[in-house]
Amino acid sequence: MDNESLEILDLLIQIEREMARLYFDFAMLFQLDPDQHSFWQNIAMEEIDHASFLESQNQIISAIAELKFVQFINRDKLNKTLQEIRTTRSRLNDAPYTHQQAIELALTLEVGYNEHLLRHSLKIEIPELRNILQTLETMNEKHIQLLSKYKLEHKS
Repeated sequence: MDNESLEILDLLIQIEREMARLYFDFAMLFQLDPDQHSFWQNIAMEEIDHASFLESQNQIISAIAELKFVQFINRDKLNKTLQEIRTTRSRLNDAPYTHQQAIELALTLEVGYNEHLLRHSLKIEIPELRNILQTLETMNEKHIQLLSKYKLEHKS
């Protein structure tokens, strides 16, 4: 796999790991409420699973000699998403979020990231790569549904 493709794969993994860190931060922020703490803890663990899934697919992706990730995925958009997550994490200490703000932020990040994955995965003609990105998109869609449901159940 070319260096640019490796960078794209690494960015996808970094985003998943950074989302996990953000959700662990939220779990700590809401640790006095067992329900909220558990919710964020569980969703963080699933983000780690997403990163592990991508790491486990590295050999498959590397084996596709003609693969050019760069043709299908917008690296600038991924970098922007990663920076948004990191910026959010750095702001937590200055101004902690309310639970509703945390849910809204998580939904915004998940939906934007997922729309990017879905939009680009549909263009991919390499079945193995398309399947990997569609699997990741499905995993993220589950988070969007969980966050949306939790938001409705815990309105202020």
